Amino acid sequence: MSDQHWVRNGDTFTFTWPECRYKLVLDQIREHSDDTFAEITVLHDPAPAGTRGHIHWTKLNLISTVTREKLAKYLGERTQARNGFWTSALEEVCSLTVEEFRKGESFVDLADGIAPKEVAYLLKPLLPLNETTALFADGDSCKGWIALAVGLSLSLQRVCLPGIAEPGRASRVLYLDWESTYEENQRRLMMLSRGLQLQERPRGIVHRRMTRSLADDINLIRRWVSEHKIELVIFDSAIPATGGEAKETAPVAALNQALRLLPCTRLVLGHVSKATAATTGQRGRMYGNVMYENLARSVWEVRSDTEVLPYQIGLFHTKVNMGMKAKPFGVLLQFNDAMGSAWFEGASLADMPTVAEHMKPSTRIRQLLLRFGELTSEQLQQRLPDMTVEAIKKQCGRMPDIQNMSVDLRGPGIRASYRVITGQKE
Repeated sequence: MSDQHWVRNGDTFTFTWPECRYKLVLDQIREHSDDTFAEITVLHDPAPAGTRGHIHWTKLNLISTVTREKLAKYLGERTQARNGFWTSALEEVCSLTVEEFRKGESFVDLADGIAPKEVAYLLKPLLPLNETTALFADGDSCKGWIALAVGLSLSLQRVCLPGIAEPGRASRVLYLDWESTYEENQRRLMMLSRGLQLQERPRGIVHRRMTRSLADDINLIRRWVSEHKIELVIFDSAIPATGGEAKETAPVAALNQALRLLPCTRLVLGHVSKATAATTGQRGRMYGNVMYENLARSVWEVRSDTEVLPYQIGLFHTKVNMGMKAKPFGVLLQFNDAMGSAWFEGASLADMPTVAEHMKPSTRIRQLLLRFGELTSEQLQQRLPDMTVEAIKKQCGRMPDIQNMSVDLRGPGIRASYRVITGQKE
């Protein structure tokens, strides 16, 4: 067996014997109780002209001597390999595959190497590098448009969604779609491309329609991501990707395990919980088990008003495991029906009353002061009709980055004027 070569791509193992001109591919490896199973494909290598080179395909218990011997006998009858070749080959292939499959990641001392000074991003502030980010919203909230604009930004290495930083490099993107179709995403990409004044749709965003759960398809997806050097995978959306009861912990944990097997950055789209969809002044929650948010390293909520044109959209950073939360930002989604185009423009959340009412009172006050520079408590109340003047004063008094310009005149009924102290920690 000295001429054996092997390579691992994800959890797919390929073994070749150039001198004997055979190839074995082991895929769909699963451990059940005390057994380890895999699908094994035996091929001629190279394939004879006009054929796939197929010899045999079966499911094999890798740690069973009896099943290995049966397969070795069958292959000996089907091929012209030397006597005992398949017995030795299968013994070595199966033992090495199981050993590598169970090996997992290396043990590394945290004192080794140079520690990064700051969080690395594929796309700041939305996508921490090689981590899972969740972005959730109510239905018809443009999260699919946002995800496609994120992918387009990476593909073109330019900002297509105001509020994000320019990507450091062009990246390939994979869009796994459980909800929509190739044609719908193709149409949206065409509209966004026209909105950017591009002559044709850029390449680099690959779409795949999904029907099975991610855990069931992870071997194929993992291999494809590695082979095509994908740097971002978008999952639309979390519930069908889970493939099970979204409110149960086990299916969500299985989804997270599958996500972590992908050697790239992940963006998971989700829906907002019905109980929090209409809340005012507080954050929403992602629909389903709490582990959807707990296992993501960064979580963004999208609130939008699609009853007006252009669509008004706010993005709010509700959770982060690394550093501080990013500031919320607003965008407008513009459409030109005559040109068949669409594009995003930056906008102030202070100009989006329907979107802004879902923000925390402190965030709403800060957004107004950042826009107008300085406002009295009465002027703030005119723009925040659901809050009283006294509630606004009380809230401003708790905000370290807000300065009361009439500090000596505090008290009930006394006019107060506020501004944001630049550079002050919120």
